[in-house]
Amino acid sequence: MNPMGPEFGGHIFSILGFLVWGAFTCLAAVIALAVVVLLVRFLWFGTKAARLYIASHEPVSAAPSDELPTIPDAAAAKPRKPKQ
Repeated sequence: MNPMGPEFGGHIFSILGFLVWGAFTCLAAVIALAVVVLLVRFLWFGTKAARLYIASHEPVSAAPSDELPTIPDAAAAKPRKPKQ
């Protein structure tokens, strides 16, 4: 909100108030711009690093086979005995 308002009469406090208001408005704009730049930078390099990580840690795929994967027999699994 502009502190000069309709009753601006050129008083020293009105001019000082306007200068303080302008300085804080510029400061707020610079802070908002810095936050946006840092967020974009974080997202840009974060996604690039994630792609490089996935590319270097991707498991080697085996050659495709004609056999279907086998499911272990549930009856063969034995429950553990609890500790006493």
